[in-house]
Amino acid sequence: MTYRSVALASLCLLLLACGSEAAEETPSTSGSSAGETPIPPADQPPRAPAEPAGPCPARTELTIQNAARSPHLDGVAAAFAPTMAFANVTMGRSLSLAFSSYEIARHPQFGLSVPVGVPTVPEGGMIVTMTITSPEQLTPAEYTRVASDAGRLASTGFFHSRGRVNPMADLRVTITELTAEHVCGEIAIDGSSNWPAPTGRFRAEIPRR
Repeated sequence: MTYRSVALASLCLLLLACGSEAAEETPSTSGSSAGETPIPPADQPPRAPAEPAGPCPARTELTIQNAARSPHLDGVAAAFAPTMAFANVTMGRSLSLAFSSYEIARHPQFGLSVPVGVPTVPEGGMIVTMTITSPEQLTPAEYTRVASDAGRLASTGFFHSRGRVNPMADLRVTITELTAEHVCGEIAIDGSSNWPAPTGRFRAEIPRR
């Protein structure tokens, strides 16, 4: 072996050794090592944890479920954000709710009242009414057509200008907050019915007489 061959062989070994050391010292960029918290890019600040839903939403936002089952709801949008959402409380034992897509006039003597019976609904309008009764004082609780110690959902009504939506699914109404100014809660279908029904969270103001 010539002197030139020996020099070339030594140079190759030296280059291989340097490359191995560089590979060991170079940190991996493919991901974070175990136990480390990934750092988001500067243009993407960490997201704050979602706050739990409170007992009272800012507004009423309902969804009309199974609208296709009723000819009166043909073409009606599923999302229902009522123009008016209010409640009447009687003697602390009866609560009537109304969610309407149109303005309901105040009675000169009785004020703003939830319609009783079959209301007169303007063209294209829609209204949902319900009444909850209690043997004692109304409290935040779950109410259905089946009576409980808290009370029961005594009646429900779902009306469009084309007619009454009937049949409609049985409802379960959960009152989450009840004050002198408003009542809040959630409406859901009770059971597995596929008849039309409004569902969602609500906030209904209690008007002064």
